[in-house]
Amino acid sequence: KALDLGLNVLLFSDNVPLEDEVNLKQQAANLGLLMMGPDCGTAIINGAPLGFANAVSTGRVGLVSASGSGLQHVMCLLAEAGEGVSHALGVGGRDLSAEVNGAMMLEGLRALQDDSATEIIVLISKPPAQSARDRVLEAASKSGKPCVIAFLGDQGQPSSADNVHMEQTLEGAALRVLSLLGRDAPDWASIDSATRQKIETLAAGPDLRRRSIRGLYSGGTLSYESLLILRDLGHQVESDSGGVPSGDDSVIDMGGDRYTVGRPHPMIDFRARCEALVQEAGDPEVGVVLLDVILGYGSHPDPASELAPALLEAQAVASMGGRGLACVVALCGSPDDPQNLEQQQKALTDAGATVVHSNALAARIASAITGGDTSALPGGISHS
Repeated sequence: KALDLGLNVLLFSDNVPLEDEVNLKQQAANLGLLMMGPDCGTAIINGAPLGFANAVSTGRVGLVSASGSGLQHVMCLLAEAGEGVSHALGVGGRDLSAEVNGAMMLEGLRALQDDSATEIIVLISKPPAQSARDRVLEAASKSGKPCVIAFLGDQGQPSSADNVHMEQTLEGAALRVLSLLGRDAPDWASIDSATRQKIETLAAGPDLRRRSIRGLYSGGTLSYESLLILRDLGHQVESDSGGVPSGDDSVIDMGGDRYTVGRPHPMIDFRARCEALVQEAGDPEVGVVLLDVILGYGSHPDPASELAPALLEAQAVASMGGRGLACVVALCGSPDDPQNLEQQQKALTDAGATVVHSNALAARIASAITGGDTSALPGGISHS
């Protein structure tokens, strides 16, 4: 009905039949409208945040994303570097499937292409179907604007177009945008001296070496990105598709449907993750727990008030077992978010966590600690 009235639509609901999604998006495309979703939880349009979104300034970067947490993460990394957003359009996680074929990513791309306030376009997704990938890359190459594309886990050939820049991580996408805009390297791309010393100490000791990594995530795409990075670094990482054998690394998306039936999303309610954190601390095979904390509108008003006590309890549980435990947090937020990014970082750090703002960097730190080798980190050295 909203489409018939000429309105753009954000459809937050999930579990919408795929056939209905295809039909709704085709109808929207025929009318020149946006059908953001189903299962779209994040958007910013003309400065107005919708769903889970962050407090970012209006700027010259436009984004279209089939990932809510991926969209938030790139926006926040840009915001910390002083760059704002013209529009941020979520399209739902199935948009680049073979069936939907990128229908709304293409419409969003066209909208940003015609938007005078948008200088650079960013496109974000998990691996797309080949047909959707081809359509999106062709449209991006003809957009007339620089396009930065982060299709996480994509194995296809990069675009040959001069205006299309392919990146493998969300961090990489943000860095590419900042480079194209002539910005210096942001603070979040490096590790401050105190954090670096803490990581070096953890990596140098024998206690955590060759023990397992457990990822307990609220953002599905952040979870997927960390899994990809850990695998690239040589870890045999299990996803949450089944049971995790003892001794193996694993990354779990606790925002997935199987974990959220009958309970709020873990970006809102931290109880399930706090319980899992303490439980993992009791496993003698686990040396590092990797978590994301996503700030912004709609998220828990004070995540550290829930997570910090659980971090302290987890470390106490490990200590009682005669073991150490490292907790690494990827803190996703903008400086203007209502939870106060700086205060959240301090509270989590005071509770013993190693806190960085890049999810990719957090995954690399977790790997460095269990591998005893920080040489691949900014300013790192080898202890092997």
